[in-house]
Amino acid sequence: MARLVARGEWTTYGDIARVALGGRGARVVGQIAARGGIANAHRVLLAGGRVSPGFDGARVERCRRRLEAEGIRFERDRADPTRRLTWLDLAARLESRN
Repeated sequence: MARLVARGEWTTYGDIARVALGGRGARVVGQIAARGGIANAHRVLLAGGRVSPGFDGARVERCRRRLEAEGIRFERDRADPTRRLTWLDLAARLESRN
């Protein structure tokens, strides 16, 4: 699912859970990401566009730098909301691949 999130875009654990798991499960998605099981994990953020404090062993700044290098701006600790892919966007991209 996270492979659908292109350079310069971001989504949330909850958005992925809603499409992939049919609803609740953001924590499960986060646990999978923490184990290295999600492609482009740096593009998957907490609700509101915040980098998870547990990202890559608490390397929040490293994640933020990667996103900024992809063109995502931050206002304080939140990623630009105009660059977010919602669960509807993800579902549409997934459908177009099938």
